[in-house]
Amino acid sequence: MNKTLLDKAYANLIYAKSGFLRADDEIVFDLVGYHVQQAVESTIKYVLEMNGVEYAHNHNIRQMIQLSESKNVDLKLPEFIYEHAEMFTEWEASSRYVMNFKLELKWAKAGYKAAAEYYRDVVLEYEPEKYRDDIFLDEKEKNDQ
Repeated sequence: MNKTLLDKAYANLIYAKSGFLRADDEIVFDLVGYHVQQAVESTIKYVLEMNGVEYAHNHNIRQMIQLSESKNVDLKLPEFIYEHAEMFTEWEASSRYVMNFKLELKWAKAGYKAAAEYYRDVVLEYEPEKYRDDIFLDEKEKNDQ
């Protein structure tokens, strides 16, 4: 099997989803932010690759968005990701290295939902045979297509 960045995005969504089961454990739950950020980053980088765009190997979501705009590549980002790019970028390191970091449930859920929808839209466009609907937190989100 040839793995792609979409496969990495899917795996990160599954890890993040499992973290919601432990929302009462702050140490475990904070890492949901990291996995959500990684899912968004991997999906963006996949779209850039599919459009022949070379990207810097960093974790800055805003820089990736700016790169895509400069290369006229439509990432088809959900508005929430576009508007909160800095928040996603912060989750990458803060959730792992800042000891007093605390991921808020409302932002985690909103970020996760946007990341799952983005993954769904990209995989259905580029590799529909790989799509799995087990990424959503509940049936309502799964059916909001």
